Amino acid sequence: MMGFISRKEAISLGCTHQGRYYGVPLWLGNIHGEPVTMMAKWSPLEVVIELNSYIEMLLSDLFFPDRPKVFQVLVTGKIVK
Repeated sequence: MMGFISRKEAISLGCTHQGRYYGVPLWLGNIHGEPVTMMAKWSPLEVVIELNSYIEMLLSDLFFPDRPKVFQVLVTGKIVK
């Protein structure tokens, strides 16, 4: 499938885990440090991630102005080789 990032390619880019961001499947890397690597498993979904992040930051500013800005990413597990 065009734009799909395979497990092997994700590992070569430094990803170690998989997860979800509001239902969008992700590859994640460096989850215990900064900066965290986060990429959609299918590249056209990067647009959805971008839109969700704007909405999340807007709602965070409105309802929780004193809390630090974070992404609500669900880590579902390590990448099995």
